[in-house]
Amino acid sequence: MSTTADVRSRLDLISDLSVDLTPAGRIIDFLRPDITRPDAPEERVRQFYARTLVEEYGYEPANMAFEAPISIGSETRFADIVVYNSPEAAVARDQGQIWLIVEVKQPTVSEGRRQLVSYVCSSSSSGGVWFNGEEIAYYRRIERPRLELQDWTNIPRRGETWDTVGHYRKSDLRPPRDLKHVFQRCHNAIYRAGLDSEDVALDMVRIILAKYRDEQNEGELCQFRCTPDEFATPEGQRDAATRVRNLFAQVRNDHADVFPPSEEITIGDRNLAIVINELQPFRFLADDEVEQVYDVIGTAFEVYVSAHLKGARGQFFTNRLVVNMMVEILDPGEGDVVYDPACGSGGFLIAVLRYVRHKIFQSQRTPAAKQREMRTTSQRLFGTDIAPRLVRVAKTNMILNGDGHGGIVRANALRDMTEIEETFPLKPNAQPFLRPVPRQRL
Repeated sequence: MSTTADVRSRLDLISDLSVDLTPAGRIIDFLRPDITRPDAPEERVRQFYARTLVEEYGYEPANMAFEAPISIGSETRFADIVVYNSPEAAVARDQGQIWLIVEVKQPTVSEGRRQLVSYVCSSSSSGGVWFNGEEIAYYRRIERPRLELQDWTNIPRRGETWDTVGHYRKSDLRPPRDLKHVFQRCHNAIYRAGLDSEDVALDMVRIILAKYRDEQNEGELCQFRCTPDEFATPEGQRDAATRVRNLFAQVRNDHADVFPPSEEITIGDRNLAIVINELQPFRFLADDEVEQVYDVIGTAFEVYVSAHLKGARGQFFTNRLVVNMMVEILDPGEGDVVYDPACGSGGFLIAVLRYVRHKIFQSQRTPAAKQREMRTTSQRLFGTDIAPRLVRVAKTNMILNGDGHGGIVRANALRDMTEIEETFPLKPNAQPFLRPVPRQRL
């Protein structure tokens, strides 16, 4: 049974769904920008997922329609989102030319799956999606031995088939558009495993690192994957989970100063397979070293972690927009040493790293000199935090964004700066760098 806090949390999620609003607060329709709709929770979910179908899956807006009629016997109902095979079919609302149907609900509602089944089975749709802004389910239409909808790991992108889902090659991976809600669904899968909230967050850290390592490794076939056939059986889920656990073991062995030999992904195989399904279509590794400081995944990463590693202990995470504004005001240069006394998950340091690397990229150096200088930038970043798990999270965040994790240590920033300085394994120069600059007399 959902508590009042659970319901409030789900409703709060609605405000984060990206939609375009008029000055009067009405939603600008994504498919038809010339009309507006009331800003209601279910409408936000629908508009958000329609944008996702276009920007992440590549479907054409001209092939899509809201509130499309579906004839079921003598009754006509209206599906929330329908993707047709052509613009002409969309204009005609041709029930025999439907490719995909999406049923949406607001976050406090978990019903509607049977409604989706009736829509798909009464039309030519090859499958469907059920989405309430927080949880999501994918279904493929199966004709034999009987007509039914089968749980699937995702839906095909435009031009793909259902059989290609889960069989991704690294060249197939796409940049993420909005990972925040993907991470929320991952959280739901992990949290149901009954783990402590901090263990939930750290398990997600391990899974992210496994995904990152897979993209860095040689070979075109993704090891971070779970095919529909694998997901259909406990044995297949175990095979997919084992591949991902082995990927994290590679990261753990390469960074023994961060992860003890006993550390591993702790959630069960089925829950891990669900998370793999959500993350496997995306590319986390940026295309070039300047964009290595991945702003999208950094934002989603910190939002996810901050939901669990704060609260009664007085741990709070600064909004990324505020972080970026403060870094721009600070305007750090290439040779500057930056220290964050309460670094948390490392958000300020990541923002500085991105800011300085952009300056280097815009400089008049040779390409080789730019690469060399960008590699040394992270060695001038230092941070402390009193919470040991946050220190590990910050180290992990730095590893994801070009390393520099050696400059992150556990320490109480309220103690003597000279004492704290001695805890750092790396030093930018022989001079003290954490001590305050003496004031000059006027």
